[in-house]
Amino acid sequence: MIIALTAMYRATGLKRYLDAAEKAVSALLKWQDPYRGLWSHKLDPNECRHRPQCEGGKPFMVGIVLEGLKNYHKITGDEKVKQCILKAVEWLLREAWIPKDGGFYYSSCLTFKNRGLAFLNYLIIEGIGYAYELSGKRKYLELGLQALNAALPSIEKGFTGEKGRPVNGKAYAQATRSSPRFIYLLQKLGITERDLSAQIS
Repeated sequence: MIIALTAMYRATGLKRYLDAAEKAVSALLKWQDPYRGLWSHKLDPNECRHRPQCEGGKPFMVGIVLEGLKNYHKITGDEKVKQCILKAVEWLLREAWIPKDGGFYYSSCLTFKNRGLAFLNYLIIEGIGYAYELSGKRKYLELGLQALNAALPSIEKGFTGEKGRPVNGKAYAQATRSSPRFIYLLQKLGITERDLSAQIS
């Protein structure tokens, strides 16, 4: 919702779109856990079979929320939104990143918590990159670099089949929708494809 409303505001300049985005942002600020940084809720009962039901979040959904918050913050400069973004990225780094897999877990449910899925990184790295821009903290840039590096092979291995034909249009769209903005950040910082691996190591 916030992504759409901020896009409409940029396109038209009509304040009603920004006002509507502000209401959604305000709800997010109130809902966010002030200590952990996520938006915790009871997880989908179709996915979580545990009783009591697991609570937590899904990193790829947080990535989409961060994109909207980034757009809103770039328009308003709201300090509370900045802190909200940084707290959410801290949660991603502290709780959801699985280094051995080079990916974020799918869900906080105990069924998924021990496995990282690198192909989901594409939906998350834009917000991580913006956290670096806001804070200058190298750990965010390094996390984004590691996430991108781990996700890159999935374009070749996971998204194409016989004769290079796409086999998963949704996954390909996810990879190409917002990740170019993180890649643009790398370009601004002078990090090229040639030295990507060197930067990570």
